Amino acid sequence: MSMAAPTAAVPNDGLPLLDRIVAIVSMRGIVGITQGELLRKLCVSYDDLKAALDHLSDEGLVRVHWPSAESFRVFYTG
Repeated sequence: MSMAAPTAAVPNDGLPLLDRIVAIVSMRGIVGITQGELLRKLCVSYDDLKAALDHLSDEGLVRVHWPSAESFRVFYTG
């Protein structure tokens, strides 16, 4: 019997990257999610994540807040 702590389900399996991002960000509500959290949950490169977020931002589904040049936080707006 495993004694590992339960983890939150991450909608990763079989979905396109854009759909995975929207699913994860929308679950975070008004708190949003940081760059580091998204990179860890999605296991993608920074460049792939940035391109996907730019696309979703253009569609009005997410808002990306850049408090510094090195990090950002993403909020669901859809």
